[in-house]
Amino acid sequence: AGYLPFLRRDPNTGVISGYSVDLLKAITDPLGVTIEWKETTWDNMKQDLLLGKFDIMVEPIFYTIPRATQVGYTRPYAYFGFGVPVVRKGENRFRRIEDFNDPKVKLAVTQGVTDQEFVARKLPNANIKLIPGNDISITLTEVLVGKADAAIADVPTVLQFLKVHPNEVEALFLDNPPAI
Repeated sequence: AGYLPFLRRDPNTGVISGYSVDLLKAITDPLGVTIEWKETTWDNMKQDLLLGKFDIMVEPIFYTIPRATQVGYTRPYAYFGFGVPVVRKGENRFRRIEDFNDPKVKLAVTQGVTDQEFVARKLPNANIKLIPGNDISITLTEVLVGKADAAIADVPTVLQFLKVHPNEVEALFLDNPPAI
């Protein structure tokens, strides 16, 4: 799906690179295995794997019990937080993650990612706007354009978004994410 710094497809050359790519090549090169890349989406990845459209997924896929009942995982090679809200700069209504558990608060979440499962479990009363696709920054943009009060994402994605939009948005609970 393209999750920096783990996997990236260069839009000009189509070349795939990143930490997960390097790790996979280190495993497969000595075996003489050729890699054929297949693209999927966050909300289709598990189903595509189960249907045999590909053999393995190389991006960081958060381990959840529902997913683990159907697919196998390697040992983790990265840990990071998720469930981090991004809000407009100066927003002061939210002091705890539970403050988002309100039907009057519109929360943007990328469909198919672990943050969707987190919100469903921890914030069942929130007014959820599911955003399809692979680019989680599109979900965060919902806050910029005023279509959501907040957007929920993982720490690496939020940090990248904050670099691009430092004067418009801020992240809550970055130092102590609601989930890891």
